[in-house]
Amino acid sequence: MEKDFRAASAMEDKVWAAFPSKHKTAALILAWSMIAIVFTRLLMWDKAAAKARSARGWAWRGSWGQAALAKMATKIATVASILALSLGLFASAGCDQVRGRRLLQQANSEYHEGNYKEAVRIFKEAEQFLPQFPLLHLNKGYTCKQLIVPGAKTPESIVGADCAIKSFKRYMELKPEDPRGEMLYTQTLFDADRFKTLADMYEERYAQNPKDGMSVAGLMQVYTKWEKMDEALKWYQVNLQIKPNDAEAYYGAGTFIYNQLLLKGGGADKQNWDPRPGAVNTGVPPTWTETDIQGQQRIDLAEAGIRYLEKAIELRPTYTDAMAYVNLLWRQKAFSYFDQPAEWQAAIDKSTEWAKKTMAILNQGHHAAAPAGDKADDEDAAKTAPAEKTAKAAPKKKTPKGRRPKGKK
Repeated sequence: MEKDFRAASAMEDKVWAAFPSKHKTAALILAWSMIAIVFTRLLMWDKAAAKARSARGWAWRGSWGQAALAKMATKIATVASILALSLGLFASAGCDQVRGRRLLQQANSEYHEGNYKEAVRIFKEAEQFLPQFPLLHLNKGYTCKQLIVPGAKTPESIVGADCAIKSFKRYMELKPEDPRGEMLYTQTLFDADRFKTLADMYEERYAQNPKDGMSVAGLMQVYTKWEKMDEALKWYQVNLQIKPNDAEAYYGAGTFIYNQLLLKGGGADKQNWDPRPGAVNTGVPPTWTETDIQGQQRIDLAEAGIRYLEKAIELRPTYTDAMAYVNLLWRQKAFSYFDQPAEWQAAIDKSTEWAKKTMAILNQGHHAAAPAGDKADDEDAAKTAPAEKTAKAAPKKKTPKGRRPKGKK
């Protein structure tokens, strides 16, 4: 953003330096055009008068001559008025441009000083003189965005969000070819938690093109951040319909379910509890809250997530990231069986089985890389397998071609 503002300020300086000469040139062209019109009208009248005098023999001071003079004077006055009005309007517009650009420079300076509220005030004043200037709306949007506190619902944050959203939307309208407009508009909607606006926007695009993967991805993200699990899961399923042979699409659906189970009742208190008779536990038995996913709902979701991940592994047999999450989902499923120790143990055994499968593939060196955008690598995936503590050997450095290892001749 700082880079954009510096570029904007540099552009403003260039435009400001060039503006006066352009204004003068345009004014001279307009003035000479009007003068040419006046003289053309006079010339036409003079020829017509001479012809009339020659044909009829009327005296110059006769009644016809006086009427013609009056008519000519009226026409000259009309043309002169048009000329004066045009020059006045042009001069007024030029003054507005000059004043607007000066205000824009002042606003940019206030931004650089960190005076965001004052900068916004000056941008709004400049907007009265430069309503169609794209750069003004872009810079105003950047400045208003500085007033947003993510997650906060304070009046100042709400006003800043409204201002930034409106400014970036206007920039999109004035300069639709610049991808920054839509990117900044969408990002600001997310920062301000305007999920309803985002959902409506993406659903409208999806309705126009049901094969638009970007709209579906946007809806998956919106409903996830909006904490509407059922709606988000619905769009994950739509994504699978669009990409039926994409291992990463199935991986995404499975990990989404795991994260929901983890956040809603799958924390450390459940992970450290052993319900078998005679087991030694520290602390009190785990409890559930109203917002937790529990009972049959937890079982059904865990099984759905496991199916998605197993499909990803079917499409990519060495997909170790997916294998690690199958392990974790079996443990999340086990939490629903605290009152059934045998079922709990069966789920834990399946979790351990998948952990061993994952480690076997990793030890063979045949493993799939994590999807683009996923920070977890194979080593992290192995670490997530409970009760499995392994150390991954550091890879040997290859000797560059044409060079000998140090110490050897």
